[in-house]
Amino acid sequence: MPNESSNPPGHSDLFLAVYGSLRRRALARRGSAVAGSLSFFGHGILRGQLFAQNGYTGAAEGPGVIQVEIFRVRDKAVFQVLDFYEGFSPVSKGYCLFDRKVIRLLRPGILASAYFLARRTPRGKPKFRSSAEAKRASRNIVVAAARPSTARAG
Repeated sequence: MPNESSNPPGHSDLFLAVYGSLRRRALARRGSAVAGSLSFFGHGILRGQLFAQNGYTGAAEGPGVIQVEIFRVRDKAVFQVLDFYEGFSPVSKGYCLFDRKVIRLLRPGILASAYFLARRTPRGKPKFRSSAEAKRASRNIVVAAARPSTARAG
Protein backbone atom coordinates (compact mmCIF):
# COMPACT_ATOMS: atom_id res chain seq x y z
CA MET A 1 0.00 0.00 0.00
CA PRO A 2 1.47 3.38 -0.92
CA ASN A 3 2.13 5.73 1.95
CA GLU A 4 0.81 9.25 2.49
CA SER A 5 4.06 10.82 1.35
CA SER A 6 3.63 9.34 -2.15
CA ASN A 7 2.27 12.64 -3.45
CA PRO A 8 3.58 15.56 -1.40
CA PRO A 9 2.41 19.07 -2.32
CA GLY A 10 4.07 20.24 -5.52
CA HIS A 11 4.98 16.72 -6.61
CA SER A 12 4.59 16.20 -10.35
CA ASP A 13 3.02 12.71 -10.35
CA LEU A 14 -0.53 12.48 -11.66
CA PHE A 15 -2.86 9.79 -10.35
CA LEU A 16 -6.22 8.46 -11.46
CA ALA A 17 -8.65 6.77 -9.04
CA VAL A 18 -11.10 4.39 -10.71
CA TYR A 19 -14.07 2.17 -9.88
CA GLY A 20 -16.39 0.21 -12.15
CA SER A 21 -15.51 -0.22 -15.81
CA LEU A 22 -12.09 1.48 -15.64
CA ARG A 23 -10.56 -1.01 -13.18
CA ARG A 24 -7.57 -3.15 -14.18
CA ARG A 25 -9.58 -6.14 -15.36
CA ALA A 26 -11.34 -3.94 -17.93
CA LEU A 27 -8.49 -1.63 -18.98
CA ALA A 28 -7.07 -4.11 -21.48
CA ARG A 29 -10.35 -3.88 -23.40
CA ARG A 30 -9.85 -0.11 -23.75
CA GLY A 31 -6.81 -0.67 -25.97
CA SER A 32 -3.08 -0.25 -25.71
CA ALA A 33 -3.29 3.56 -25.79
CA VAL A 34 -5.03 3.48 -22.41
CA ALA A 35 -3.24 0.52 -20.82
CA GLY A 36 0.16 1.83 -21.92
CA SER A 37 -0.51 5.29 -20.48
CA LEU A 38 -1.36 4.09 -16.98
CA SER A 39 0.52 1.98 -14.47
CA PHE A 40 -1.14 0.35 -11.47
CA PHE A 41 -0.16 2.09 -8.23
CA GLY A 42 -2.35 0.47 -5.56
CA HIS A 43 -5.73 0.48 -3.86
CA GLY A 44 -7.38 3.39 -2.10
CA ILE A 45 -10.56 4.89 -0.75
CA LEU A 46 -12.40 8.02 -1.81
CA ARG A 47 -15.40 9.73 -0.26
CA GLY A 48 -18.64 9.20 -2.14
CA GLN A 49 -21.42 6.81 -3.02
CA LEU A 50 -21.84 4.39 -5.92
CA PHE A 51 -24.99 4.22 -8.01
CA ALA A 52 -26.23 1.61 -10.50
CA GLN A 53 -26.83 3.74 -13.58
CA ASN A 54 -28.73 1.56 -16.07
CA GLY A 55 -25.85 -0.73 -17.04
CA TYR A 56 -22.86 1.10 -15.61
CA THR A 57 -21.61 2.30 -12.23
CA GLY A 58 -21.42 5.97 -11.33
CA ALA A 59 -20.13 7.71 -8.22
CA ALA A 60 -21.37 10.87 -6.60
CA GLU A 61 -19.47 12.96 -4.10
CA GLY A 62 -20.91 12.90 -0.61
CA PRO A 63 -21.09 10.68 2.44
CA GLY A 64 -19.84 7.12 2.25
CA VAL A 65 -16.66 5.51 0.98
CA ILE A 66 -15.74 3.87 -2.31
CA GLN A 67 -12.89 1.43 -2.82
CA VAL A 68 -10.84 2.41 -5.85
CA GLU A 69 -7.85 1.31 -7.84
CA ILE A 70 -5.17 3.96 -8.27
CA PHE A 71 -3.11 4.38 -11.42
CA ARG A 72 -0.11 6.58 -12.07
CA VAL A 73 -0.71 8.56 -15.26
CA ARG A 74 2.30 8.24 -17.53
CA ASP A 75 0.83 10.21 -20.43
CA LYS A 76 -1.76 13.00 -19.94
CA ALA A 77 -3.13 12.32 -23.43
CA VAL A 78 -4.92 9.30 -21.93
CA PHE A 79 -7.47 11.74 -20.49
CA GLN A 80 -8.73 12.51 -24.02
CA VAL A 81 -9.64 8.84 -24.48
CA LEU A 82 -11.04 8.40 -20.96
CA ASP A 83 -13.00 11.67 -21.08
CA PHE A 84 -14.66 10.56 -24.32
CA TYR A 85 -15.46 7.13 -22.84
CA GLU A 86 -16.91 8.71 -19.66
CA GLY A 87 -18.92 11.36 -21.51
CA PHE A 88 -16.93 14.29 -20.13
CA SER A 89 -15.86 17.47 -21.89
CA PRO A 90 -13.95 20.20 -20.03
CA VAL A 91 -15.66 22.86 -22.18
CA SER A 92 -19.26 21.66 -21.75
CA LYS A 93 -20.08 23.91 -18.75
CA GLY A 94 -21.65 21.09 -16.71
CA TYR A 95 -23.75 19.41 -19.40
CA CYS A 96 -21.87 16.09 -19.30
CA LEU A 97 -22.66 12.63 -18.05
CA PHE A 98 -19.58 12.70 -15.78
CA ASP A 99 -17.23 15.34 -14.40
CA ARG A 100 -13.52 14.69 -13.89
CA LYS A 101 -12.29 16.22 -10.65
CA VAL A 102 -9.05 16.25 -8.70
CA ILE A 103 -9.76 15.13 -5.15
CA ARG A 104 -7.75 14.01 -2.13
CA LEU A 105 -8.24 10.31 -1.48
CA LEU A 106 -9.07 9.27 2.08
CA ARG A 107 -6.46 6.56 1.66
CA PRO A 108 -3.60 6.92 0.83
CA GLY A 109 -4.16 10.68 1.14
CA ILE A 110 -2.83 11.60 -2.31
CA LEU A 111 -4.39 13.85 -4.95
CA ALA A 112 -5.99 11.95 -7.82
CA SER A 113 -8.36 12.58 -10.69
CA ALA A 114 -11.67 10.72 -10.47
CA TYR A 115 -14.87 10.66 -12.50
CA PHE A 116 -18.10 11.58 -10.69
CA LEU A 117 -21.64 11.76 -11.99
CA ALA A 118 -22.27 15.30 -13.19
CA ARG A 119 -24.58 17.43 -11.08
CA ARG A 120 -27.38 17.26 -13.67
CA THR A 121 -27.10 13.50 -14.22
CA PRO A 122 -30.02 11.67 -12.55
CA ARG A 123 -28.91 9.17 -9.91
CA GLY A 124 -29.73 5.48 -10.21
CA LYS A 125 -30.19 3.11 -7.30
CA PRO A 126 -27.52 3.16 -4.56
CA LYS A 127 -25.09 0.31 -5.16
CA PHE A 128 -23.34 -1.68 -2.45
CA ARG A 129 -20.16 -3.66 -2.94
CA SER A 130 -21.51 -6.76 -1.18
CA SER A 131 -24.60 -8.05 0.55
CA ALA A 132 -22.77 -7.69 3.89
CA GLU A 133 -22.17 -3.99 3.16
CA ALA A 134 -25.83 -3.54 2.23
CA LYS A 135 -26.90 -5.20 5.49
CA ARG A 136 -24.55 -2.96 7.52
CA ALA A 137 -25.88 0.12 5.74
CA SER A 138 -29.52 -0.88 6.29
CA ARG A 139 -28.80 -1.60 9.99
CA ASN A 140 -27.27 1.86 10.33
CA ILE A 141 -30.34 3.44 8.72
CA VAL A 142 -32.69 1.50 11.03
CA VAL A 143 -30.64 2.38 14.12
CA ALA A 144 -30.50 6.05 13.13
CA ALA A 145 -34.27 6.12 12.54
CA ALA A 146 -34.95 4.44 15.91
CA ARG A 147 -32.95 7.00 17.91
CA PRO A 148 -35.09 9.69 19.53
CA SER A 149 -34.50 13.20 18.34
CA THR A 150 -32.36 15.38 20.61
CA ALA A 151 -34.05 18.55 19.42
CA ARG A 152 -36.27 20.25 22.00
CA ALA A 153 -39.49 21.97 21.26
CA GLY A 154 -39.22 25.72 21.71
